[in-house]
Amino acid sequence: MTRTLATQTRFAAIRARFEAYTPPPGRWAWVYEFLLFGFKQGWACLFGALLLGLLILTHLFYPINAALPRYDVYFPALSDIALGFGYLAATLAALITVVFFRQAR
Repeated sequence: MTRTLATQTRFAAIRARFEAYTPPPGRWAWVYEFLLFGFKQGWACLFGALLLGLLILTHLFYPINAALPRYDVYFPALSDIALGFGYLAATLAALITVVFFRQAR
């Protein structure tokens, strides 16, 4: 039994539901398409958004006298590695691969 893309991941199911909806013509159709585009781009930029959020949070809350400087090479590298392990733990890496590489066919 072959599963469709919409049944493979939660994101794909939500996206399929959004794409199946046809808004009435006019201004709201444009707004709907804009929000749908933002939803798709937000998912595609998840890693960058999380890293940017981490940089903003460290700018606001990181102690000045910490042993590891905030913008030293090690802090962003360790942050990237931690986010990567977080992706693997949450199986987001597998979901992203399934959703986006499946569309290329």
